Amino acid sequence: MAAKNYSALAIDDDSLALKFYREYFSAHEVELATATTPEEGLELMSARPYDVLILDLRLGPADGRDILQRVRSEYPNTKVVLVTAHCDGDTEEELLQLGAYTVLQKPCTMRAVFECVTKAAMMS
Repeated sequence: MAAKNYSALAIDDDSLALKFYREYFSAHEVELATATTPEEGLELMSARPYDVLILDLRLGPADGRDILQRVRSEYPNTKVVLVTAHCDGDTEEELLQLGAYTVLQKPCTMRAVFECVTKAAMMS
């Protein structure tokens, strides 16, 4: 897959997952900003636009659905890739209807996430 210069942000309450994302994206020469809370992520988004947001569905007490809806409303050009271990067919359909670009089920490889994010960025 041909790489495209794009901007990406990951919001996940799992700091180890964010470390793996940063390392993998960095190895592929893509800068990835990260946030461990929805508030921190939304603050980063307000400072600059991102082509793609990688979003965990469950962020401690926060629900990724709320973040998804806000991002799709305030940043309509940002593609949202949800990565979650807590999703069935009905939930996935709901998330897609709310505007997610796609939903990836954990466990998934960093390569799968990277390829999905790169594909989403190419559509921006």
